[in-house]
Amino acid sequence: MRQAADAAWAALEKYEKKVKNAWTAEQKKAFRDDRGLQAADAKAHQAHMDAEAQFDEADRRLSTSMAREGAQMAIDAWTMRERFIRRLETFARQMPSETP
Repeated sequence: MRQAADAAWAALEKYEKKVKNAWTAEQKKAFRDDRGLQAADAKAHQAHMDAEAQFDEADRRLSTSMAREGAQMAIDAWTMRERFIRRLETFARQMPSETP
C-alpha cells in the first residue's frame, strides 16, 4: 500500500511543479502573498504527514488495520492536494499576465 501511496504523491508533486513552473514572476509573488492558498497548502501537507505517520506506525506494529486507516488517510490527503492544485490552476488563470 505504501508504495502505491508514494507513487501517487510523486505524481501529484510532479504535476504541481508543472503548474507552478508555468507561472510568471508576478504570479509566483502573488501566490507567496496569498494566505488562503498558503493555508490550503499547509493543510494538505499536514494531511500527507499524518498519513505517513500512520503508515510508519502500522509498519512498526505490523498492523493491517492501521495500514488500512493510513491508506484512507492518504486518499483523503491526495484529495486535498488535488483540490489545492486545482485552486493553483484557477489562481494562475485569474492573474493578469505580465506585459513585455
